[in-house]
Amino acid sequence: MRRHHKVHASLAVLLVGLALGGPALAAADVNFQPDPLEPGRHPMIPHDHSEATTAELRANIPVFATMPDNLLHMIMNSMRADYAWYISPAQTRGRVGLLVLNHGVSEPSDQTFRSRMQPLAQRQPTAIAFGMAMTTGQALQQAADDLNAVGVETIVAVDYGTSDHRSLRRQWQYILGLREQPAYAKVARVTSRAPLLMTGSVNDSPLVAQILLDHARELSRDEAREAVVIIAHGPEDNTDNERDLVELGKLATWVKTASRFASVEALNIQDDAPPPVRAANARAFRAKVSDARARGQDVIVVPYVINVAGVQPKLQKDLAGLEFRFQEKGISEHPNFLRWIDQAVAETLARADRR
Repeated sequence: MRRHHKVHASLAVLLVGLALGGPALAAADVNFQPDPLEPGRHPMIPHDHSEATTAELRANIPVFATMPDNLLHMIMNSMRADYAWYISPAQTRGRVGLLVLNHGVSEPSDQTFRSRMQPLAQRQPTAIAFGMAMTTGQALQQAADDLNAVGVETIVAVDYGTSDHRSLRRQWQYILGLREQPAYAKVARVTSRAPLLMTGSVNDSPLVAQILLDHARELSRDEAREAVVIIAHGPEDNTDNERDLVELGKLATWVKTASRFASVEALNIQDDAPPPVRAANARAFRAKVSDARARGQDVIVVPYVINVAGVQPKLQKDLAGLEFRFQEKGISEHPNFLRWIDQAVAETLARADRR
């Protein structure tokens, strides 16, 4: 089983690590960037630790609610900073520019994601805004500026998250002027000569369901004797999570119908939720694997994640001591990922034309 050693610096991971006295991922490692920077890449943007921004984060993010400032700031500094990267060749031109929104994980993961986006970037102006935009919208502004500079007439922000029910999506919408209230902190919103649109999330796309099926089959030996467990990051809010699970369940049903697997189940780990919530989901995750083994089935765990190295190492720790096969890949490694982006952009432009 291949292992990745970069740990995703999510809020919950860091909180649990601190609570157990374990070492948190150093900010210097999380925020590594090459020197000199590659063409089109902007420097990382430090998190805003002002009193007003800190108060907003505490008010809007459950795990920060009663946290002292010094711990909150330490956790923020241990999260990968935001930055923008215009990745198209200098000669690339087009009417529509893509602003791809990526959570950001680590330098190797970001570099891999950039390479996956190259087929798009070769044929139309493309910029990536990395980061969660919790305390700044500057990366999105820089990406929009780069796209405007090459003369695009419309900018489509591409959000390929698991569903529309996520606080991060709401924060991005706020920064792009598509929503009135922020999910995290109030930050400067993007100004753009070209109109700004935003795709929907993946939700129950058959293209992505096929990715999950293919990732399961890569590890399969005898489908009829195997149980598939799809595990996703999930929203931190429980109401969002309930809605997100509806979409995730549709994907699981699609995979089950299109295969001979004995069972296909799905759940969210809620990795950024308060530690007791995540711990309960981890117990449910273990139970699904244990129950399948008790039925005499082999278990294939398929993370529904975007990046190559993200929450996967922690998910494997959640199942320590159990027998299972684990898919390390993120969905961005599959050809259907770019097909989904093309489809989502086309649908977004078509909706705008009908207005």
